[in-house]
Amino acid sequence: MRAERRDANEQAIVQALREAGCEVWQLCAKEPADLLVLTGACYGGSADMDSVEVMLLEVKDSAKPPSARKLTAKQVETHKRWPVQVVETVEQALQVVRGGV
Repeated sequence: MRAERRDANEQAIVQALREAGCEVWQLCAKEPADLLVLTGACYGGSADMDSVEVMLLEVKDSAKPPSARKLTAKQVETHKRWPVQVVETVEQALQVVRGGV
């Protein structure tokens, strides 16, 4: 079985989101996005459900050329049906989960 490829910047984004209080699940390649993120005052089981939001993030590596960051045809079709945010940096990911996008 071949190991799943992840974008080089994904682990830094996951770590930053967790440090910001999010719960983060890294999804497999067959899923609609790379990350499932639970935002709000929720980490550690102390969720105020009125402040919680579930988000899907697709990570693209900003160090790669634009042609290598394009969504695949499958991702384009999936993103038409699912509310997925594409992020390339830690800063973008934090902005998305804080409601800045």
